[in-house]
Amino acid sequence: MKGFNDHSTENDKPVDLSMLRHHGRGERVYSEGRGVLVRVCHDVMINKGDGILLVTRDFEPAKGYLWPIGGGINRGIPTEESLRQLTKRECGLGLKEVEFLYASRLMWQTSPFRNGKGTDDLGLMFFARGEGDIKLDKLHKEPRIITPHEWVDLRKKLHPYVRKGMYQSMRRIVPVDASAELCNILIEEGKELELI
Repeated sequence: MKGFNDHSTENDKPVDLSMLRHHGRGERVYSEGRGVLVRVCHDVMINKGDGILLVTRDFEPAKGYLWPIGGGINRGIPTEESLRQLTKRECGLGLKEVEFLYASRLMWQTSPFRNGKGTDDLGLMFFARGEGDIKLDKLHKEPRIITPHEWVDLRKKLHPYVRKGMYQSMRRIVPVDASAELCNILIEEGKELELI
């Protein structure tokens, strides 16, 4: 995977990842851990057709937001493998050309556990090309392929984490012969997000 590495060696030997794996979510220990620890998530801007797949989240945090596919990294699973598994489960797509974009801290007052402690996540944003047909799970709805021209009007309405990911994704999918207007908007967006 371009731009991101997992390191699983200790004393010059590979770590047995199976000992790190945890099965199950929602039980008391996981819920309690979410109340005191920062969770690490991975999300992916999936290039499908001539745009980027965003879905409407149907659970907290970010319920009702346009969001990329993603969620918590599975313990003991290499990051790219975990991202591929989650993507397949959430939307039915395979991934190719996975590339790390950036990391951001996401803090919310809401929580899927309704524990009154909110949600504190470190989000790792990736870009990839999607393969297959979109089949959403029950936690997501209303899949949209956002084309560069739709993005122009939508960009300032997106959550800052998603907005930055869409900008970086558009830089990867906008054709080199795009209109001067679209190219200028990309430059303007980069300056506004302080990425240029």
